[in-house]
Amino acid sequence: LDAVVALAGYEASGGALTGQLDTHDTRAALQLVGPHGMEAATWDARRLLMAHRPALLRVAGALFDAGRLTGAQVVDLVRAVPMG
Repeated sequence: LDAVVALAGYEASGGALTGQLDTHDTRAALQLVGPHGMEAATWDARRLLMAHRPALLRVAGALFDAGRLTGAQVVDLVRAVPMG
């Protein structure tokens, strides 16, 4: 799961699109799952991002507007997104 979280940050930031393969997140994931586990972890990260896209976009927008959010603010934003 830690590798999926590391790769989710990388994927959400567009890392795969920029070609920046050697990042802290990708190195951490590689250390956790090894080269053979990277593809599965990457797909899991992408699935999580897509499943929670409305919440991710809401938090990203609020972060862009405010520049900084507290944990409580993030929780409130995520809870305000309809599930399903």
